Amino acid sequence: MNISEVDHQLLTPQRLKSLKDFQIENLPQLLARNPEQLVNILGLSYSQVLELIEDLMLVHTTFPRTCIELYQKHVQKEVVLSSGSAHFDKILRGGFKTGWVYELYGAPGSGKTQLCLSLSVTSLYSVPGNIVCYIDTKNDLVPERVLQIFQEKAEKTANVSVLSNIEVFKCFQLDHLIETLELILSRTREKHNTTKLVILDNLVSPIMSLLSTDINLAISYSSKITQLLQKISKDG
Repeated sequence: MNISEVDHQLLTPQRLKSLKDFQIENLPQLLARNPEQLVNILGLSYSQVLELIEDLMLVHTTFPRTCIELYQKHVQKEVVLSSGSAHFDKILRGGFKTGWVYELYGAPGSGKTQLCLSLSVTSLYSVPGNIVCYIDTKNDLVPERVLQIFQEKAEKTANVSVLSNIEVFKCFQLDHLIETLELILSRTREKHNTTKLVILDNLVSPIMSLLSTDINLAISYSSKITQLLQKISKDG
């Protein structure tokens, strides 16, 4: 495809001329260029160039992606959320990162739900417009506690209405839990996905009733849930 035939909002007539000045006459030649070179040629930001390349490849090509391109895309999307503890963040090498699945375990009352609530609030003011999907399987989420954490962590000028970005799913049955995870997965695969954090608190409660009656079925459900969480982390 000739470069003049490529239709994209970032490729203005002036930028198309600049490409031709650098002997970039067609789409393969454009996509073969290093993103850093295109930043200088087109006068765009690095993130705009990555967006341009991704859009063109989705629409026009089936070219393979290089490892560096995949890594650059991953780093661009990655968000790091502090646990609120410098020592814990050090263990996690900076904090909780998007694109990962973390399992928290400990004795009752050790602070697992407290950390989940804290991460939910941290995510809201760390990523503007972010949606948090909080899956509560034991009815442990206390809205008043979420508000208290928000008031402690957020700036005084922060609007409490941002808490509406925490979507709470009450899932006390395994089938409902799986349906909810499948719904969240479908959201993360949308082009303009805004879900950056999914919390499942907890997995043990809905599985526990099966362990004494049908352990094989319990393992099957656990495997299915784990697979869905992995897919959500990959796509989100």
